[in-house]
Amino acid sequence: MGTCVFNTTELKRCVQHALNASQHEMPFAEDETPTPALLFVHDDGVYLMSNGIPRDFADDTESQSYVVHAATTNPNVDEDWWHNAADLVGGDDFVEIIPVTQQWLEDCDTFTECYVTVNGTRLEAGFHKRRSPEPVGV
Repeated sequence: MGTCVFNTTELKRCVQHALNASQHEMPFAEDETPTPALLFVHDDGVYLMSNGIPRDFADDTESQSYVVHAATTNPNVDEDWWHNAADLVGGDDFVEIIPVTQQWLEDCDTFTECYVTVNGTRLEAGFHKRRSPEPVGV
């Protein structure tokens, strides 16, 4: 098991969608109160997506949700995506719920990477690699 790394510039869209949605899907968690969250998914790669309803579609065809793949696990660009994903999170498909708050939006602006560490039955999510400050008055 390992640590999945996500680009925060791409992830911000998912966080905003989840926070702004009026309803939320909580797959496999019928007993939980629907709240803004990211769905951490292992299927075609490893990715994060909003749980907001209506779904955030990737394009006008409304056939696929907007997702952010973990580094090296995108089947559209990474040749060894399947093996990389299995090394990071194991071989079984799953969906896990990661609650988000307004602080996640701020963290997407402050840091360049979001990470989700998979350790047995535990998930840990956080941010690292602080963005360089913008130059003042050039």
